[in-house]
Amino acid sequence: MQQTIQKQTHKTKKKNAWKYILSVLIILIYILPIYVLVVMAFKHPTDLGSRLIPPNYFDLSNFTSIIESGKLFRALGNTILIAVGTVAIEVVFGCMAAYAFARNRSRLNSFMQSFCLGIMMIPPLSILVGVYTELVALGGINQQWAVIVIAAAFGLPMSIHLYTNFINSIPVALDEAAAIDGAGVLRTFWSIILPQLKPVTVSVIILKGVTAWNEYLYPYYILQKPSKYTLVLLIRQFFGGADSAQNMHGAAAAAVLCVLPLIVAYLCLQKYFIISIVGSGRFEICLSVSCCNRQHFCHFFCFFVYDFILSRYISCVGYKLAHNRRIQLVSLFIFYTLEACIQSGCVDAGFCCGV
Repeated sequence: MQQTIQKQTHKTKKKNAWKYILSVLIILIYILPIYVLVVMAFKHPTDLGSRLIPPNYFDLSNFTSIIESGKLFRALGNTILIAVGTVAIEVVFGCMAAYAFARNRSRLNSFMQSFCLGIMMIPPLSILVGVYTELVALGGINQQWAVIVIAAAFGLPMSIHLYTNFINSIPVALDEAAAIDGAGVLRTFWSIILPQLKPVTVSVIILKGVTAWNEYLYPYYILQKPSKYTLVLLIRQFFGGADSAQNMHGAAAAAVLCVLPLIVAYLCLQKYFIISIVGSGRFEICLSVSCCNRQHFCHFFCFFVYDFILSRYISCVGYKLAHNRRIQLVSLFIFYTLEACIQSGCVDAGFCCGV
């Protein structure tokens, strides 16, 4: 009996061998850019050796020069302002619109939901000229509110969809009970529905906060003064230009510093984020819009690999190992750091400049 069990276990391990190999390959693919980024950050700018070989010293001059210049904190303040403003608009208006969509089933609402999803298929670059012209007329150039409004407009459709799917899972009986007690629609929403939206709200905050944090296209054209630069635009300066030299080591150090606030935010909100993943259908939505443009594809690819690492470990290695804190932290660091690198261009630069 014991020998039969051992044979079955051995066969199972052989069948799952490809899962281990594939998991290791995916992890290596993700770790390599992060490894190159960290190695470059702790190397001296004059060190032109291979970026794959770690230095036998740790040079902090890249970090100290960024901090001492004062540009980092100024860009950090601009980024926080844009991210908070964008997320606030998407959360407030997104949950209220989703409540109307989820509770009023009609052809008009179905059409409006499809229309909102269709907006996500519009590449932001395709309407850049028209948006820029309107902002010039409204005096929105070099103004953070212009970036906030544009980012919120592009992000609201997905936020509405996430909230709608989550509210659909809340029993309608709660609304009916509140109506019997004399509560109106607004009172029912604010007192009954809204407190239950905490998981999906945290999910929207993380997803849209990361998107606003890494936004590059519209801030690049709208925020033209150096005093208005965000963190991504600050990193862009290190890639050189007409009046400045290229400093890849400084760009790597800036990218490492820029990703730390996102990691801290996720660690504080990860419990609600994982809950909302199950209830809001986030993975299917990212899949449906992943081919819209490069930014959506990067989001989809990062989320896919992050989900793959955690979910596949449950079946391959075991439930306890999959929920190990170290594995979660490593996967989290890989996800957010690569996301920031892709958006800022550090990954492309790291490989194109002779890694």
